Amino acid sequence: MIDRVIAEIDVNQLKTNIDTIKSLIAPRPLFVTVKANAYGHGIIKISKQYEKLGVDTLCVASFYEGLEIRDKGVKTNILILAPVPTCKDIIKEGIKKNISFTVCSYELSDFISEVAKDIGKEALVHVKVDTGMSRVGVMPSEAFEFINYTKNLPFVKCVGVFTHLAAADDINEENFTEGQIEIMKDLKEKIGDESIIFHVANSAGILYYPEAYFDAVRGGLVVYGYMDKSLREKYPIRPVLTFKSHIIHIKTIESGVTIGYNRTFVTDRKTRVATVSCGYGDGYPRALSNKGYVYVNGQRAKIIGRICMDIFMIDVTDIKAELFDDVTLYDWHYEETDIENIAGELGTISYELLTQISARVKRVYKE
Repeated sequence: MIDRVIAEIDVNQLKTNIDTIKSLIAPRPLFVTVKANAYGHGIIKISKQYEKLGVDTLCVASFYEGLEIRDKGVKTNILILAPVPTCKDIIKEGIKKNISFTVCSYELSDFISEVAKDIGKEALVHVKVDTGMSRVGVMPSEAFEFINYTKNLPFVKCVGVFTHLAAADDINEENFTEGQIEIMKDLKEKIGDESIIFHVANSAGILYYPEAYFDAVRGGLVVYGYMDKSLREKYPIRPVLTFKSHIIHIKTIESGVTIGYNRTFVTDRKTRVATVSCGYGDGYPRALSNKGYVYVNGQRAKIIGRICMDIFMIDVTDIKAELFDDVTLYDWHYEETDIENIAGELGTISYELLTQISARVKRVYKE
């Protein structure tokens, strides 16, 4: 059986990435982000792989992401990175399932304490401090008082304190990043409680700021293999995902024939056209219409016409291509299909392209 589109995950490369990062941060624990369907890699299978590989904590964006992986048998620590609503059912279920909450308001801390007291089970929380992202978090000037208040609430255990580095991947923002780190160093010293885990370094922090390692680090995109390409000689970290489809139809058309919606491409010669079984409904960017490239049998083919919801067309006039041949859409081995190059061409980031790979795309885990 041929699947119309697959996202192939290289589990061995994933292990290499994890092992490399763990060697950098040793002996600290590694937290890994699995939000947004593990950045498109498949949250359940990837979470179970991380558990096997000794990841300490899985970080999610919502209660429901955390509940999904917990209910599938994942026993690793789970942290919801953003505050949840003051909903008794959510808090109650999260406490019962040993899912940690992020707090940065007295209202949420109090509410969690009340629910935990009602069910007679301790709630686990991490305090978020806003050192410069201006998203969520208690302000540094209020953090000491808030942390002490929260950790002394009944039935609440303050497991960690964290922040997010806003521009650690930008060499021009080095002073700002170091300022964020210093705020957390001062706060850790002031709190003076070694039982509370401070975690500051994100992916860029892991690669560029060892002083941000604190008690644990949170790996995001770097764990999946994405980092500045100049670091590839230094670290064996590589992308683990390859996005593939296949040819479902081939025909030859004459010069002067239009292709696709709104007739945006016109052939200027006799052209052999192959139709590929993938489209923007699978998460492949429509913005690549008439300008993107894919690979067939190691040969480059140009996208012609507008990418449709489920299919798109390519010019295979000058290459060897047959019905049902594989078509490579994302693969770091080719310049034109390297997802970071594609993201740059489209004025976006690899995060967006990865997380847009839709649920109907089959994930295949190769060991």
